[in-house]
Amino acid sequence: MNKESIISSVKTVFFPLIIIWKYFSLKKEVLFKLEGNYIIKLPAVNLSYFFSKKKISFIENNYSISERVDNEALLRKVVYKLIDSGLIPKSKHIVDIGSWIGDNSIVWAGLIKEGGGSIYAIDPSPSNIKYGKSLCEINNLSNIHWINEVCSNISGAEIFYRGNINHCDFNRSGIGKKYFKTTKTIDSIVPESEWDKFSLVHLDVEHLEEEVLLGAMQIVSHSKPIIIFEQQISDVDPNSIYSHIKKFNYDLYMINEVPPGGRLDTRNFIAIQNDIDISEINQISLNRFDGCWPAVFGPSLIKFN
Repeated sequence: MNKESIISSVKTVFFPLIIIWKYFSLKKEVLFKLEGNYIIKLPAVNLSYFFSKKKISFIENNYSISERVDNEALLRKVVYKLIDSGLIPKSKHIVDIGSWIGDNSIVWAGLIKEGGGSIYAIDPSPSNIKYGKSLCEINNLSNIHWINEVCSNISGAEIFYRGNINHCDFNRSGIGKKYFKTTKTIDSIVPESEWDKFSLVHLDVEHLEEEVLLGAMQIVSHSKPIIIFEQQISDVDPNSIYSHIKKFNYDLYMINEVPPGGRLDTRNFIAIQNDIDISEINQISLNRFDGCWPAVFGPSLIKFN
């Protein structure tokens, strides 16, 4: 029996027990204390969902979103401070690509809705999009555009993925399963009339960040939004992405934390216009008891370039 077969057998045995344990751990709402104590109400579930392939994901997603409140704690604190200080105006829009089950999109939508801003939440998984829409409904949010697409630097290209579509890696080299749609660019998804109305672009697309950003250069050139992206620095030099936007007067910073639950070389980076004062951001606490695990000694944002 090979390694994959053993892992599959173990999952088959323990999966029902894990789901039942998650069910009895569920809450009706989740407090995002790092983002102004914002509360997200969760969809109601019951044990009958355990017997439905279409509904069992709601149990898993409810559990997962409750676990996200301290995940990437410094990133959450930084974005909240940017919104609270007005550096991310509530009247403007946000792109959250790789939005997953909406743990960022829902909170950000709630924080900016009074100003008229909206979220473009883009994800390749129909199931993730369905769950995100249910969160919108129960939390009375109407300012999220849920978009089921895979983005790249060009539109109309075939793309492939490995693993579960709800959380997977994409490639254009033919490895794995063929995705049921061709790629789109962010610029093609967002109406041209809106290109100059964005304050933040958040990229978490499992190694496709550079390609995806290249497909959003109209938004970048028109809006000069804050750009946040994730990189595994042993594999990719963040300067590669930075080289495409440097001409628009951006400075690049590393967000000074090691996100939990992934590779130790994973970092989030933030590109900000060089005339923006970040002194308030650098006063954010990096205490590990607040959920932050600094990558290096220093302030919240470490200048990279």
